[in-house]
Amino acid sequence: MNFAVHGPGSWSSFKRNLPVYARSLASIQRRTGARYRYFLHSEPERVAYRLLRAAGIEAELVDLPPRELATAYGDLDLHIAQMMHSAILCASAGTPLVSFAYDFKTKLLFDLLGLPEHCQLGMDWKDSDIIENVDLALQSLDSMRRRLATARDTFEHQFAENAVWLRSLLAAS
Repeated sequence: MNFAVHGPGSWSSFKRNLPVYARSLASIQRRTGARYRYFLHSEPERVAYRLLRAAGIEAELVDLPPRELATAYGDLDLHIAQMMHSAILCASAGTPLVSFAYDFKTKLLFDLLGLPEHCQLGMDWKDSDIIENVDLALQSLDSMRRRLATARDTFEHQFAENAVWLRSLLAAS
């Protein structure tokens, strides 16, 4: 999991929603036996990790250099993301994910990945929002992996085409 706390708006939303996150994550953990890992992307997020722990959420802290994070995301069954960068690294590893986004850019990312139903956009959440989205994802892990692989193949193909075009453009100048 990863929650965004890198600005006043995201921090305010995190504090306001912390009881919802804690109840929802605890409920999911009781029902599924989930083992949580909190992926740290910046120092301010360490506070979010500590607050989740203080609220009773057991989670291992994953504090790795950026180049190693994508590999670590690949070890997950499902990622609960709020921050877009976390979602990008997770998707690049082919790992199914859900998001409770505070920013429309994350919603657009999920649209591009072919996973629009797994990203909810807003600033205030109910327990049912989180539990139902995670439950939906847990029921469709294989489908999500296939859609992520298709999206990755599409992006790689587009990148290769653009690289050929750019090389030809540079050679002609």
